[in-house]
Amino acid sequence: MTKKSILVIFFLVIISLLFACSTKEIIRIATPTYEKGVEGVTFYSEVTDQKKISQLRTVVEKLERIENPKSESDLADVFFTLDNPEENYSEIGAYIWYKDDGTATLKRGEKNYYHVTKEQVDILKEILN
Repeated sequence: MTKKSILVIFFLVIISLLFACSTKEIIRIATPTYEKGVEGVTFYSEVTDQKKISQLRTVVEKLERIENPKSESDLADVFFTLDNPEENYSEIGAYIWYKDDGTATLKRGEKNYYHVTKEQVDILKEILN
């Protein structure tokens, strides 16, 4: 390899790293609220650890879709978003209702419900707590 080709490779690697580092994702965690007939959330924590963000994305992508569960209480236990603040974009927003048997129900959007296994709940609790 010549000095010129080594320099080109070096600069390509540096540029790639800069682009990779510029996209900072954040998990924002909130408590669902209901006051005076208005539903909302109160954000109380953020997670920036890229390993946890990757774990969250993997769990959510593998969830099994279910019909609207009748046993769901009105107020979820936790709400979270996966945001890209630099682009002002929220990739995932979801409510979670934990159940006594160790599983949970996750809701994305108005009518998209998912079953969360005990193992998936353990991972989500580790990330969101």
